[in-house]
This record gives sequence, C-alpha cells and structure tokens, in this order.
Amino acid sequence: MAGGPSIPQLAAAVSNTGSLGCPGCGYLSLNAIREQIRATRTLTDKTFAVRFFTPKQTDPPSNVAMEEARRLLEPYRKEMGLPKNPELPAKLEESLEEQIKVILQETPPVVCFTFGVPPEGFLGDSKELGIWTIGAAKCPEEVRVMRDTLEPVSFSVCLCF
Repeated sequence: MAGGPSIPQLAAAVSNTGSLGCPGCGYLSLNAIREQIRATRTLTDKTFAVRFFTPKQTDPPSNVAMEEARRLLEPYRKEMGLPKNPELPAKLEESLEEQIKVILQETPPVVCFTFGVPPEGFLGDSKELGIWTIGAAKCPEEVRVMRDTLEPVSFSVCLCF
C-alpha cells in the first residue's frame, strides 16, 4: 500500500492482466516515487495507478515517544535478530505538497489517495493532465467529506472499504 511489496513489477503484472496495478508511494522518498512511476511505465503499456496518503498534517512524535516505542519493540527485534536501536530517519514523511508535485510531473494514468482529501487544486490539475483520480474512503464519514470537499468535476471514483 505504501511501498515495500507493492513494487513496479507487481503493479505492471497486475495491469497486464487487465486489472489496475498500483505501486504504493505513501512512505517513499520523492526520488523513489519518481522511480516507481517510471519503472512501472517501462514494464506495462496498460493503465496503472499510484497510491499516496493525504492525512492531516501532524507533529512528529517526541523523542520520549520514540524511545518508548523502541523500548516496546526491543524484545521483537531481539527475537528476530534485528539490530538494537536502529538509526531513526531524518524525517518520518515527505511533504505531501512535494509528493504531489512529483506525481503531477510524472503523470501516471491514475492516482489513488486515501486517509483524507488532497489539497485544493490537485484534482483540477490532475484532470488537466488527463490523470484519473480515485479517492479511497474507509468509512461513510470520509465519503461525506470527499463528497462535500472535493472539486466535483474532477473526482472520478470513491471506494469505501
């Protein structure tokens, strides 16, 4: 969903069967998003989507919270033979605005967003570029937010699961 197993090879294979393959980009760096889209495009001539998250911006966790999480995870890390106290990333997420810039520059055929709604203007920009948009909602309230918030002429599909 956000990287990891949803690689371009899998997305292309799914698209090549006539379904909608979708490499997840939610947790990827800007360069990795660009690479996922380009790699998928080279592996299929069929329609594919990219998926990203549109959550409300939150403050990063405190050092105290991060240390507590490390403490709680340590027994599992030890059991699995993973290194103790791995180095934390410099930042925990990419800027949504920067991710959107990359997505619009790379113009994948379809963009799927989840965990909220994209910033104003994104859907209109996508439509102008010929990018279909899919909003994924996890509950009826998110469907209502999408219905009431999004630019209606640009919104393609809403899924609720």
